[in-house]
Amino acid sequence: MATIWNSTWAANGAPVNWNDAPFEAHYREFSINACQVQTTIIEECNSSRYWWNAAKFWELNPRQKVIYKKVRSKYLIYDYCTKMPRSLECRGLP
Repeated sequence: MATIWNSTWAANGAPVNWNDAPFEAHYREFSINACQVQTTIIEECNSSRYWWNAAKFWELNPRQKVIYKKVRSKYLIYDYCTKMPRSLECRGLP
């Protein structure tokens, strides 16, 4: 996941330099399945008809946790959730 926040607090005190645009993120061996929401009702994406909502996908297995930590340590530049761990979007993250 990658985002650009146009705020100095989100960029360690430095504003976004829009002269550096376009900003790009590249992923290898990555595919995604998703639920596209057509309305403001997002509950439809919590349906059991989507394989990723099965309980076995609610947590990473031990091997996946090791890989996740390695990727974070190598590529993570800034983590909003370290500053705001109690915010709704950060709850339950490793």
